[in-house]
Amino acid sequence: MRAIFFTLMIFPFVLQAQQWLDQMGIPVEKQPQQTYQPKFAGEDYPISPVPIIKSFLSPTLMPTGITCSGTYLYVIGYNEFKIFVVDPISGALIEEIPIDIQRPYGIDYQDDKLYVIDNDNKLLEIILLDGTVEQVIPLANPVFPVGICVDGDSYWMNDTKGTTAVFSGDSTLNFDINTNELRKAFPAYANFPTGIVSDGDFMWITDNTSQSTFKISKGDYAIVDRIQAPGGSYPNGLSICNMGLWYVNNATDSIYLVEVITTGENTPDLTKECALYPNPNSGVFTISWEDEIPVMNFKMYSLTGAMVLNKNVFRNEQLICNELFEGIYIGELSDGKNSKKTMKVIINK
Repeated sequence: MRAIFFTLMIFPFVLQAQQWLDQMGIPVEKQPQQTYQPKFAGEDYPISPVPIIKSFLSPTLMPTGITCSGTYLYVIGYNEFKIFVVDPISGALIEEIPIDIQRPYGIDYQDDKLYVIDNDNKLLEIILLDGTVEQVIPLANPVFPVGICVDGDSYWMNDTKGTTAVFSGDSTLNFDINTNELRKAFPAYANFPTGIVSDGDFMWITDNTSQSTFKISKGDYAIVDRIQAPGGSYPNGLSICNMGLWYVNNATDSIYLVEVITTGENTPDLTKECALYPNPNSGVFTISWEDEIPVMNFKMYSLTGAMVLNKNVFRNEQLICNELFEGIYIGELSDGKNSKKTMKVIINK
């Protein structure tokens, strides 16, 4: 009788234990099935690969944000209480700026000031380059503020309301930086939006769960493109310079620059083949193209976004750029109308 009673008492606990094991993956085929999973806008939009120009290790473990001033990169991470100033060419650490933020989750640069999201306290801190806090702006009651993009007299941020793909409601919002009043908002193109950046005409917003970044028109907030974020899981921060996007990735603890040139909405690539050779080169190279255009404009940018060359060139013209240092540059060939072609230029002396 006692044995029967014991069996009846223990049976529900065995069933519960089996359910716990099933949910942990033992066995996989018996895991509970999700009957409804909301989709976010653009989830089915195709993802395009983009070339990685360069990468190097982040100065911090678990990096959560990156911004580019045109001269340096500024990187933040969990539990560091500092902003790391990084050389974008070598990846070397230049300086550390102390801050009193345990969990910063977004950083942007504008007019010699750094704008940093304090995720724990739901604040936006405006910090001078010496670490002095100039202003603290309370965020408008977000659930999980992630990413910051200062856009003139306003700022954009993401509010990530769920940590899994089954939670909908993530938003991208725009506030007046002086009055902190909400100007615009739209549902985020992400299950877990993280980095956000703008070049004036477009915004890029990274989705952590799909490891992709959406390019969005600021006119109607429609999707223009979707690219693969580098480094795999946990792409967090995002910044932009003249020739591409800078990322920090939390899984690899690395910094990446991908080749995404910002162009106007109606600026297609040149339709016929263009070539730059030899590449790599010592600073002397030739540009050619098949289009029936005698002269085109050729620009070159350094990795910091500085223009190092702006010249009208003839087809098959040889350019001599001995004054340029070794490194990677981005070339942009344009017909002067509405078509252009971008290419990587490697100088190795």
